[in-house]
Amino acid sequence: MMPGVTEVGVAGVVTYVLLKEILSFLKAMKVWRFGSSKIDPCKDMIGKIVSTLNDTYRHGKHVDDMLSEKDMDGVHLWRVPRSLEKSIETLAVNVKEQTEIIRELVLTIKYKNEVR
Repeated sequence: MMPGVTEVGVAGVVTYVLLKEILSFLKAMKVWRFGSSKIDPCKDMIGKIVSTLNDTYRHGKHVDDMLSEKDMDGVHLWRVPRSLEKSIETLAVNVKEQTEIIRELVLTIKYKNEVR
């Protein structure tokens, strides 16, 4: 065998495969570029991307609106946990009860001092 024939054979096969792929790509581009009854795959993907971006914007806006809400004092609502409000109410009740107990103790001590 001649070495040149084998090399040309491999090169010929590679050239054939490349030309086949390039021509099929160009045919698809021609159909896409000049119109056809086929659906444009890029247009469909662009629509999905735009839809996803709109959803992302809408969700981000919703989160921003939630985080910017404030109470009567101007404090952001997301910074004040509801458990804190309940704890403050419980603390207020306990302070009131302790104040009543201290008042009764003071009155008892005064009464005992007066009786002596």
